[in-house]
Amino acid sequence: MKKISILIITLCCVMGMRAQNNGTGIQPPQGAVLVPGTADLYTTPYDEVSKMQRNAAVSACGCKGDGWRLPTLGELQIMYSHRFEMDFGEGWYWTGEKVRGEFKFYDLNFKNGKVREAPYNKEDFVRCVWSRTPAPAPANNLQPMPQQSNPPVQPAGN
Repeated sequence: MKKISILIITLCCVMGMRAQNNGTGIQPPQGAVLVPGTADLYTTPYDEVSKMQRNAAVSACGCKGDGWRLPTLGELQIMYSHRFEMDFGEGWYWTGEKVRGEFKFYDLNFKNGKVREAPYNKEDFVRCVWSRTPAPAPANNLQPMPQQSNPPVQPAGN
């Protein structure tokens, strides 16, 4: 799987979708898909979706060209609400954003809408986004689900 991810990143860097400037301003990259419910958020088509670890996902999006990045949690939740229109498969998808000066990575489950803070070595699906405007700040109501921890083990009674 790692070899496939490296191959995809390499191809992406060589043949990536680039934004077009036709004299009337920056135009969306050719082949990018407008996210329903937005005026200026584009994503990669379904046939470019692959599964990879966090660092590879960040690199793959960056290699697509100027403005390509992982979606924020809010953007990914918009895509989740339109998942049937956009050909999203079930599974966990990467999201990353700067929160209070620190970069945070989450993943969102497209089967049930659950959000959690994601470990760096987990493999999730990647759907990069592009916009003319910078990524929005996270909304206060977009909180990841708390990590579930195991209860402490009690020693056996004497």
